[in-house]
Amino acid sequence: MSGQRLLSGPALNAGPESFSAHATRLGPLPQTGRDLIDTIERSGLTGRGGAGFPVGVKWRAAAARRPEVLVVNGAEGEPHSKKDRLLMSTRPHLVLDGALLAARAVRAKEIVLYLGENHVAARAAMERALLERPESERRSFRTLPAPARYVAGDSNAAVGFVTSGVALPTNSPAAPALVQNVETLAHVALIARSGRPTGTILVTMAGGVKHTGVLEVETTTTIGQAIAWAGGTPEPARAVLLGGYFGAWIDAEQAQGLPLDPQALRALGLSLGCGVIGILPTSHCPVCETAGIMRYLAGESSA
Repeated sequence: MSGQRLLSGPALNAGPESFSAHATRLGPLPQTGRDLIDTIERSGLTGRGGAGFPVGVKWRAAAARRPEVLVVNGAEGEPHSKKDRLLMSTRPHLVLDGALLAARAVRAKEIVLYLGENHVAARAAMERALLERPESERRSFRTLPAPARYVAGDSNAAVGFVTSGVALPTNSPAAPALVQNVETLAHVALIARSGRPTGTILVTMAGGVKHTGVLEVETTTTIGQAIAWAGGTPEPARAVLLGGYFGAWIDAEQAQGLPLDPQALRALGLSLGCGVIGILPTSHCPVCETAGIMRYLAGESSA
């Protein structure tokens, strides 16, 4: 393990880490270019926004298309997910580092910070952090509030909003752009400095656990261990919703030993998706919960 963690350093309730504290803790931004794609590919990093696609492969394809824009996706429209806004609120410079490195690697000319319009603290932290950066870096960025809708975080919807002001998914090819989730870019910032995988992942514990919220865990952690670190379940669990509203229900007993490693889950036909681990207590009706999810998705035009 590299020992690097996304949320290491000062206590998270102390507010966003300043640029000077960030630079002191991690050192200057590495002067790497297209060779970073090889490093990211070797690291095995997968996207943390939901799809879980290998980042190095995605960047190599993007670089061949010469994208005009890098879209930093901080829309986080999944109802139970909190990890992205916590990361932006506390480690904004890690995200900005990753964005600059990604843009350099694929030769994107502009970086758009596509941040959820309702994520007020996270957007404020990112905008303040940007003002702390050197002017030569700031010129590459612009900020765009993402509509507070579930579908707005879809990569094609994000590109559509950046280019035309309409945040709706489409089956037609996206404009030349690279869209990358904020947690993914934070991992990039650490991997670029060490050349090694971080070995951690952010998950949002939701539903029937004692302490809901965000955990940073090793990828070898099991769902059962994550539940224990969230204080356990006040009442027995019936099932686990893995990956949020576009995820899958898993029997609670079966879920206990499942690792959170994205590649290991993919081999089992599962996905961590946006990193939500939702616990359904035995007192709750699974049919009612599923019906509620479907109603929500239908209302968001994503069913």
